Amino acid sequence: MNKFRLLIGKYTIGFLFVIAYLLVKFCEILFFVKLKKNKKQGCNLCIEAGSLGWQSIEFKSLLESSIDYLGKDMVVKHEVIDKKKYFESLKNIIHLNRNITHYFYDWRTYGEENLKGVLMAFRIAIFFGIKGIVPIVLMTDGQSYPQRLIASIVSALSGVVITFYDPSVMKLNGFPHNRIIGPTLFPLSKNRLSFIKQIKSQVKSQLNNNDFASFVGSLGRNAREAFIQSIKEKVELSGKEFRILSRNNKIERLPESEYFNNIISSKIVLTTICPETTGLFSQIGVNQCHLTYRFMEVLASGSLLMSPLPAGVEKYFAPYKHFVPFDSEEDATSKILYYLNNENKRKKIAKEGEKKAKDIVNSQSYWLMIEAGLGPNGLKRM
Repeated sequence: MNKFRLLIGKYTIGFLFVIAYLLVKFCEILFFVKLKKNKKQGCNLCIEAGSLGWQSIEFKSLLESSIDYLGKDMVVKHEVIDKKKYFESLKNIIHLNRNITHYFYDWRTYGEENLKGVLMAFRIAIFFGIKGIVPIVLMTDGQSYPQRLIASIVSALSGVVITFYDPSVMKLNGFPHNRIIGPTLFPLSKNRLSFIKQIKSQVKSQLNNNDFASFVGSLGRNAREAFIQSIKEKVELSGKEFRILSRNNKIERLPESEYFNNIISSKIVLTTICPETTGLFSQIGVNQCHLTYRFMEVLASGSLLMSPLPAGVEKYFAPYKHFVPFDSEEDATSKILYYLNNENKRKKIAKEGEKKAKDIVNSQSYWLMIEAGLGPNGLKRM
């Protein structure tokens, strides 16, 4: 049954992708003169998110890092107040900023994973084709086929799709084009690095007294919660402390200072990024670990990160040099205890990880990967 659904999903995505490609191509030909005019006006990037999105660390840092790369005058922030008026809001921001050549699109802003969402994707793709705008589609972990379908439609003719997964995984599961950038890291900005440094200086006196590991984030699904709770029980049976610094899906995000304070105060931070521990396998049909934002957040904070081994992580980090991998509940438990009891080894890996994370931020590798994927339509090439 799962194989049948996977096959149907692949054919559906492929068929609608072809339709989207042909429609946008037709519009591009029809409005060719206008496209040429737009492409002579320089490059501006527009980044969208809803009101809640702009309150998150993710989009604050994305905006800041884009300004680090392009300059303040080249980036436009688009806040969608009412998703019912999403398309009108999109048209207005493009009308008010006629030099926009690239648009950072996130399906979560409109937030419909149904026929409504697919139809909106077609409208956006055609609109971008008419206006000569190159989409940069944020798909992160692509948790469902509707997300992948929407991403493929919006980027049918041009642009790139950004994901936590290695591109080979997306292709195996029916993604219809090769303009996939992944696995990608959290676009931590230089300003966020300074903020983390400030938090570290405030809690420095407490760090030597802390001797615990933690899970920081949302427990979300039952499979992840059971996995984390079991590790906590086993670690504490061995006489060490394991904290779950979490919120459920109905509770607002922690303030940014408190969030990073929790990470910095933990000697070891555990993250779970595999379908077996997050309960996502039945939804996405991909039994593969993927990168998460926690990699950059934890490493830049100077704590030791423990994580399953994601495909493609070697582009950025080396196991046992920058972070510690684990492959099971028992493996995670034993390694938490080992590194809590071996401070010098823990500090050495944490220090190397912190240095590497800072190098990645300062080299602007997130935006350089996007630049390479866009080719001649790059942010600094048009």
